[in-house]
Amino acid sequence: MTTRASVLTRLTVIVFSLVILVAGLAVLAWHFDVADIRDRLTGGPVPDVTAWPEAKWWPWALGITCAVAAIVALTSLLGLAARHGIGTWVLDGASPSGELSADVHAVASASAQSFTRIEGVRKASHRVHEREGVPTMEITLRCAPSVALDRVEKAARINGAVLAKSFDKPHLAQRVFVRIEKAAREQ
Repeated sequence: MTTRASVLTRLTVIVFSLVILVAGLAVLAWHFDVADIRDRLTGGPVPDVTAWPEAKWWPWALGITCAVAAIVALTSLLGLAARHGIGTWVLDGASPSGELSADVHAVASASAQSFTRIEGVRKASHRVHEREGVPTMEITLRCAPSVALDRVEKAARINGAVLAKSFDKPHLAQRVFVRIEKAAREQ
């Protein structure tokens, strides 16, 4: 699941949960006539809800609501679909009786986290996918302006050598992106 799909799913669940909670509390308040709510609503400025289905705007409101719900549902389903990236990796040297495999996402996560030990690297994220037919692990680093780029380069070379040795056949490529934050301006 992608991060965007996870956030969208959580927001959708929160919104629908709150709507259901408020509707349930309103029904309970109506049923038990809390604070004379029936008298207040029948004599107040609130229109008769039972007349809404006869109004001209009702089909449009239902149509727009259904369209928005369908778009949110389809977006969530597409985002929750199986990963399009690389999952487990069958390593070279697997025997006919068994298979030696590795979870590439766990390896990429550990590789990205190893960069956070460098002073000035504030955040490291990873992504594993096929790029132009080549399995590729991309690591993105967000760094402070004071980061020592020679240390980042050295760590990337060491990390790449370990990956090349571990994932020799087929080969797993590595790309490291460094994003330097802007330095604060002095007044």
